Amino acid sequence: MIVGSKHKLIRLIVTRLLIVVVFLLCLLLAKVLWERFHVMHEAAIKRVDIENERGVLESKKHELEERLEYLGSEASFEAKIRENFDMIKKGEQVVVIVGEDNYKAENLDIEYAPKRSWYKFWR
Repeated sequence: MIVGSKHKLIRLIVTRLLIVVVFLLCLLLAKVLWERFHVMHEAAIKRVDIENERGVLESKKHELEERLEYLGSEASFEAKIRENFDMIKKGEQVVVIVGEDNYKAENLDIEYAPKRSWYKFWR
Protein backbone atom coordinates (compact mmCIF):
# COMPACT_ATOMS: atom_id res chain seq x y z
CA MET A 1 0.00 0.00 0.00
CA ILE A 2 2.83 2.34 0.59
CA VAL A 3 3.87 1.83 -3.01
CA GLY A 4 0.41 2.88 -4.23
CA SER A 5 0.30 6.02 -2.11
CA LYS A 6 3.86 6.86 -3.12
CA HIS A 7 2.88 6.45 -6.73
CA LYS A 8 -0.16 8.70 -6.23
CA LEU A 9 2.02 11.33 -4.52
CA ILE A 10 4.55 11.35 -7.39
CA ARG A 11 1.70 11.51 -9.89
CA LEU A 12 0.15 14.44 -7.99
CA ILE A 13 3.47 16.33 -7.84
CA VAL A 14 4.17 15.74 -11.55
CA THR A 15 0.62 16.81 -12.46
CA ARG A 16 0.92 20.01 -10.39
CA LEU A 17 4.34 20.70 -11.85
CA LEU A 18 3.03 20.24 -15.40
CA ILE A 19 0.10 22.58 -14.65
CA VAL A 20 2.54 25.25 -13.42
CA VAL A 21 4.77 24.80 -16.50
CA VAL A 22 1.79 25.00 -18.86
CA PHE A 23 0.55 28.10 -17.02
CA LEU A 24 3.98 29.77 -17.34
CA LEU A 25 4.09 28.90 -21.04
CA CYS A 26 0.64 30.43 -21.46
CA LEU A 27 1.81 33.61 -19.72
CA LEU A 28 4.87 33.78 -21.96
CA LEU A 29 2.73 33.25 -25.05
CA ALA A 30 0.29 35.95 -23.89
CA LYS A 31 3.16 38.41 -23.41
CA VAL A 32 4.51 37.75 -26.90
CA LEU A 33 1.04 38.07 -28.42
CA TRP A 34 0.46 41.36 -26.56
CA GLU A 35 3.74 42.78 -27.91
CA ARG A 36 2.82 41.69 -31.46
CA PHE A 37 -0.60 43.31 -31.04
CA HIS A 38 1.04 46.62 -30.11
CA VAL A 39 3.43 46.39 -33.06
CA MET A 40 0.54 45.71 -35.45
CA HIS A 41 -1.49 48.54 -33.94
CA GLU A 42 1.39 51.02 -34.36
CA ALA A 43 1.93 49.82 -37.93
CA ALA A 44 -1.75 50.38 -38.71
CA ILE A 45 -1.58 53.93 -37.30
CA LYS A 46 1.55 54.68 -39.33
CA ARG A 47 -0.10 53.27 -42.44
CA VAL A 48 -3.08 55.61 -42.04
CA ASP A 49 -0.73 58.57 -41.51
CA ILE A 50 1.30 57.66 -44.58
CA GLU A 51 -1.85 57.24 -46.69
CA ASN A 52 -3.04 60.68 -45.57
CA GLU A 53 0.36 62.17 -46.38
CA ARG A 54 0.29 60.44 -49.76
CA GLY A 55 -3.07 62.03 -50.52
CA VAL A 56 -1.73 65.47 -49.62
CA LEU A 57 1.37 64.94 -51.75
CA GLU A 58 -0.70 63.74 -54.70
CA SER A 59 -2.91 66.85 -54.50
CA LYS A 60 0.21 69.05 -54.36
CA LYS A 61 1.60 67.18 -57.36
CA HIS A 62 -1.62 67.78 -59.27
CA GLU A 63 -1.55 71.50 -58.38
CA LEU A 64 2.09 71.78 -59.45
CA GLU A 65 1.38 70.01 -62.75
CA GLU A 66 -1.46 72.47 -63.44
CA ARG A 67 0.78 75.40 -62.55
CA LEU A 68 3.57 74.04 -64.76
CA GLU A 69 1.13 73.68 -67.62
CA TYR A 70 -0.06 77.26 -67.07
CA LEU A 71 3.47 78.64 -66.81
CA GLY A 72 4.39 76.89 -70.03
CA SER A 73 1.57 78.59 -71.91
CA GLU A 74 1.85 81.80 -73.87
CA ALA A 75 -0.78 83.54 -71.70
CA SER A 76 1.41 83.06 -68.65
CA PHE A 77 4.43 84.39 -70.50
CA GLU A 78 2.53 87.51 -71.55
CA ALA A 79 1.15 88.04 -68.03
CA LYS A 80 4.65 87.87 -66.49
CA ILE A 81 6.04 90.31 -69.07
CA ARG A 82 3.19 92.74 -68.42
CA GLU A 83 3.61 92.45 -64.68
CA ASN A 84 7.39 92.81 -64.52
CA PHE A 85 8.19 95.11 -67.45
CA ASP A 86 5.02 97.23 -67.81
CA MET A 87 4.59 96.26 -71.46
CA ILE A 88 1.42 96.08 -73.52
CA LYS A 89 0.37 94.41 -76.75
CA LYS A 90 -0.03 96.39 -79.92
CA GLY A 91 -3.50 97.91 -80.02
CA GLU A 92 -4.10 97.76 -76.24
CA GLN A 93 -4.77 100.83 -74.13
CA VAL A 94 -3.51 101.49 -70.62
CA VAL A 95 -5.43 103.32 -67.91
CA VAL A 96 -3.44 104.78 -65.00
CA ILE A 97 -5.47 105.38 -61.84
CA VAL A 98 -4.10 107.94 -59.41
CA GLY A 99 -5.45 107.42 -55.92
CA GLU A 100 -5.36 109.50 -52.76
CA ASP A 101 -2.18 107.81 -51.58
CA ASN A 102 -0.24 109.30 -54.49
CA TYR A 103 -1.84 112.70 -53.93
CA LYS A 104 -0.88 112.78 -50.26
CA ALA A 105 2.66 111.71 -51.03
CA GLU A 106 3.13 114.52 -53.55
CA ASN A 107 1.89 117.28 -51.23
CA LEU A 108 4.14 116.47 -48.28
CA ASP A 109 6.62 119.16 -47.36
CA ILE A 110 9.86 117.38 -46.68
CA GLU A 111 12.85 119.35 -45.56
CA TYR A 112 16.22 117.84 -46.17
CA ALA A 113 19.17 118.73 -43.96
CA PRO A 114 22.04 120.25 -45.90
CA LYS A 115 24.87 117.88 -46.54
CA ARG A 116 27.79 118.63 -44.26
CA SER A 117 31.25 117.76 -45.23
CA TRP A 118 33.32 115.76 -42.82
CA TYR A 119 36.25 118.16 -42.97
CA LYS A 120 34.17 121.04 -41.54
CA PHE A 121 34.41 119.28 -38.25
CA TRP A 122 38.11 120.12 -38.03
CA ARG A 123 37.64 123.90 -38.43
